[in-house]
Amino acid sequence: MAGRDARWIRSGLVEPHELHAIVAGLAAAQAADGAPIVVWARANTPLCLGQSQARAALEPHRSDPAVRWPLGDDGEWVDEDQYVFVLIAPRRDAPGRASRWFAWALAPVVATYRQFGLPAYLDGNDIWLNGRKIAGASAAPIGECAVVASSFLLRFPLARGADGVARPSSEFRRWLREGLSLTVTEWAARGALRAERALEDAFRARLEAQYGWCFEHGWPSETETAAIGEARSALDAPSEADLARFCEQLDG
Repeated sequence: MAGRDARWIRSGLVEPHELHAIVAGLAAAQAADGAPIVVWARANTPLCLGQSQARAALEPHRSDPAVRWPLGDDGEWVDEDQYVFVLIAPRRDAPGRASRWFAWALAPVVATYRQFGLPAYLDGNDIWLNGRKIAGASAAPIGECAVVASSFLLRFPLARGADGVARPSSEFRRWLREGLSLTVTEWAARGALRAERALEDAFRARLEAQYGWCFEHGWPSETETAAIGEARSALDAPSEADLARFCEQLDG
């Protein structure tokens, strides 16, 4: 028996603004009975603020720009050394409580790590490996969809990540680096890295087995492209107030 139709959209290496616009636009354009979508991408600007975080949390002289991530309240580190995936599914496919979306969406991620010999496990909305965090996740309802995003972390630039956060003192910066070194891990430190296509194919197979979906590669439709354009314009707005209004519109 054939599985339910689903769509796999490769976005390649993009700016975070573009990735965020793709996710927000696709989700906002879906009907309640639409096909599930997975967006597979990499982003080349690292630090993303959560909805509840002020820009004062960032180091004011950092060279990397920061953008507002439209999912969740926590900040995320998203750079070219990780493969980002975003699951966009009709809410009827997701567990009723949003707090259960993480376990539902991330089980195939854990299974993929284990397929490649990494004994990963889920703890809340984080994925852990050998007692250290290897991935976080964020989620939000957008339009008729449940949206969950996470990534496969190949390498984590410890110093660069710590340097992006506002430092009240040099002692705090040292403490932060030491803390990250003890609590965060990366695929490269735990096993041989896999080629992108091998990882993508394995993850896709795990998703299909978990949900009974059958993915076809595709591109945004004309309607979705227009919605992505609207999201892109809203995300380009520089003010905090504009970003907050945009996120309120998505939640509605």
